[in-house]
Amino acid sequence: MQPVNDAANSWIVGIDQILVDIEAKVDDEFVARYGLSFGCSLVIEDDVAEALYAELHRENLITHQFGGGTVGNTLHNYSVLADDRSVLLGVMCKNGFVE
Repeated sequence: MQPVNDAANSWIVGIDQILVDIEAKVDDEFVARYGLSFGCSLVIEDDVAEALYAELHRENLITHQFGGGTVGNTLHNYSVLADDRSVLLGVMCKNGFVE
């Protein structure tokens, strides 16, 4: 019988209200058009977020997207630095079930 390697069979799991961190190549005019600031984390209104994301996607400006928020960022950093797997569970928006 082989010994069980618990580390190889384990997962890091987090639960959070999930945000999305988006990295994109944009110019100053794009930032001004959406009322954003360089180097800042912002929560924006749903309609602004939808228009912004549609333009980023349509113009192929997105370089990376990651689950964000406190737990999401922690899990992402863990997975990158440890070259290990992690899972983020949570919700991203309001719907008929979540307020």
